[in-house]
Amino acid sequence: MAPVIIVGGIMSGFFTPTEASVVVCVYAALLGFYYRDLKLKALPGIIYKSITQSVSLLFIIASANFFGWLIIHQKIPDSVIETLVGFGATQSIVMWIVIGIVLTMGLFLEGNAIFLITLPLFMPIATMFDIDLINFGVVMVLLIMIGNLTPPVGMCLFAVDSFAKVGMPALAKRVWPYLLMIFLITVLIAFVPSISLFLPNLIMGEM
Repeated sequence: MAPVIIVGGIMSGFFTPTEASVVVCVYAALLGFYYRDLKLKALPGIIYKSITQSVSLLFIIASANFFGWLIIHQKIPDSVIETLVGFGATQSIVMWIVIGIVLTMGLFLEGNAIFLITLPLFMPIATMFDIDLINFGVVMVLLIMIGNLTPPVGMCLFAVDSFAKVGMPALAKRVWPYLLMIFLITVLIAFVPSISLFLPNLIMGEM
């Protein structure tokens, strides 16, 4: 029911994404107590771990926001656009450049940091080359997903290994076939925008 609560609540306007996270946390806690998987004495440790993870994430966000401001202040997107136009870059070439940059950054950075660092640079470029921003957002999310599954800084791999206890090398080896499929789907969506735009266009058309 958690996905239903999150998506249903946000789409209906009943609560914001931030409020949805609080509601789902309360829902998960109630289920934990109901099924006796969660004890009151465990709450302090859970809260402390949540705080430490949040602080580390907020530090990354703060640093990335400063980097994003610096990019805009120095007019780096304008320089990149001029360079791409000078080289005669096309929409397809720009998409391949974005894919290459984000995949490379995904090996070493956390997903939220990549978003905050790259979007101030990529958004003007995407607009300049008439790349649909909805499709571009979908492609970015899929690329970040790949980054979260690739070592050495694959956050999802660390999360799974924390309870699977199989070791990062074994886990990384097993995940490669899935990564290949996600990559192929990402490339397909990047160059065939109608795949990701079908549902939004259908919903917006009905509205």
